[in-house]
Amino acid sequence: MAIETPPLTTGPSDRPPDGRPPRRWPWAIALVVLGLVAGAIAFVVTEPSRDKVVESSATTAPTVSDAVLIKAYEGAGAATQRAFQNLAIGPDDPALAATMTEPLLNYVRYQITDLHSKGIYYEPGGLTNANFHVVEAGADRAVLRLCETDRSYGYNAKGQRLAAPGMPGVRTAMEAIAVRDSAAGVWKISSRYPKTDGRECDGV
Repeated sequence: MAIETPPLTTGPSDRPPDGRPPRRWPWAIALVVLGLVAGAIAFVVTEPSRDKVVESSATTAPTVSDAVLIKAYEGAGAATQRAFQNLAIGPDDPALAATMTEPLLNYVRYQITDLHSKGIYYEPGGLTNANFHVVEAGADRAVLRLCETDRSYGYNAKGQRLAAPGMPGVRTAMEAIAVRDSAAGVWKISSRYPKTDGRECDGV
């Protein structure tokens, strides 16, 4: 779900036509393009930070471990998927704020509200991640990349499977920003977006 770097906005993006569920496919230009492009919405995308990420072996001490960052990313994804797959779980679910921060948190909540208002939910197990790679790690901010594969589909309030245009199982190289919540002492995901020149999906 691929996106470039326009000015930051957390307001609603384009609404999906014909009642089709949104999807974070190329989390394209501005935040997310709401429109089913090959499956489901799963974990949402925000635009990249204005900070330039420089590949380097040097990091700011003390640094966070790769395992902690990967766990933070997967935790945010699991919280999002849980709400997308269950109409009884609303945008105020504590698991969302426990794993995400702004601007991603606000946009995920908006998407949950929008989907639930239309009676749309998604089947579980459609989103998988692989090839995690931490490219920057500091005391309070880190950057990680991965390959995301989305094979999930949406359903309407009648339980009818919604058609998804495009190729199913699309793979996208993603980049995410993680920040340390000093008050809670945990790492949370603040944004995620496609990395157009990423190689994380090579060979997947």
